Amino acid sequence: MCSASVYFFTLEHNGRVYFDEIGAPWPKHPCTDRHDSPEVSSSVEGGSTDRDAQARPWEIGWILLNQISVEAAELGTLRLSARIAEEGLITFVRGDAFGEVESPATFLQESFVQTRPSITGQCELVLLTPDLRPMRLFGFPTAADAAASRNS
Repeated sequence: MCSASVYFFTLEHNGRVYFDEIGAPWPKHPCTDRHDSPEVSSSVEGGSTDRDAQARPWEIGWILLNQISVEAAELGTLRLSARIAEEGLITFVRGDAFGEVESPATFLQESFVQTRPSITGQCELVLLTPDLRPMRLFGFPTAADAAASRNS
């Protein structure tokens, strides 16, 4: 529409979106974005919404997760296991981080997920969800840690 260079993504179930940049914070191209930017879940860390103030993912250590598997775990959490290069990753996320989703485990497994270590020792995750919403949340080393984050 405006002749700008953009990235076009298509996902299962006819999801389509244009982005100015690939990766966190997944800035949608304004000419084609028909909706206001969605709010992210309550388990997110606050951050600037100014794209120019955000570093590009490859400059700040974002890594794509491969071979993602998600299953329900204890204490209302989800156990996410994935491959990063040749290494495995296991982390737990709060099941309520996805709002009113019919199957949070399937929702997470069908998302495009990147990660980077957090300064707190947790695992920071950014997702492009199946319904094309960018989300940011944290993974924890145990289900108990993830469940306890509700109280902090």
